[in-house]
Amino acid sequence: MFEEKIYEEVLRELDSGIRRGGLWLKAIESARGDENQVKSWYIKLRVQSIKDELEMDAKHRREQLQERSRVDDGAWCNAVILRDKNGYTKLMSAVLEADIDKVRLLLASGASPRVMGGPKNNETALDLANRECLMATDPNQIRAYEIITEELDLADKALKRDGGS
Repeated sequence: MFEEKIYEEVLRELDSGIRRGGLWLKAIESARGDENQVKSWYIKLRVQSIKDELEMDAKHRREQLQERSRVDDGAWCNAVILRDKNGYTKLMSAVLEADIDKVRLLLASGASPRVMGGPKNNETALDLANRECLMATDPNQIRAYEIITEELDLADKALKRDGGS
C-alpha cells in the first residue's frame, strides 16, 4: 500500500509535467538512449528517490525527537510499554487517535512497532494503522494514517536492519 502511494505520486508528477532533470538524465543514461525505456527508468529512479527522501526525513525527525526525549529524564520512555484497559500500548493508542506527532515521539523514545496488543493481543501498531487507513473516509484522516503507516514501516525496517525486536 505504501509503495503504491509512491507510484501514484510519481504518476501525478508526470501527468503535471513535473520532472527532475538530474533523474531524467540518469534515466536516459540507464536506458542507453532507448526512448522506449527512458520513462520506465525514470519512474524506477523517482520512486527510489522518494523512498530515500522519506527515510532521511524520518531519520532526521527521530533524531530530533530523541534529543528532545532525553531531556524528559527517561520518564516517557518507561511509559511507552504500559497498556490501557483494552490492551493497547501507548503507540497503538496514538495510532488510533491518528496523532502523528505522538507516534513519532513514541517511536523516537523506543516504542516498538512490533509489540502485539489490543483486546485479543494479536495486532501491532502497523496492523492498526493499515486497518484504520482503509476504514477512514475523511481525506485528512486518510493522509494522517498514511504518514503514520510510513513512520511505523520505517521504524520496523530499522529494527529489522539493526536486529531489534
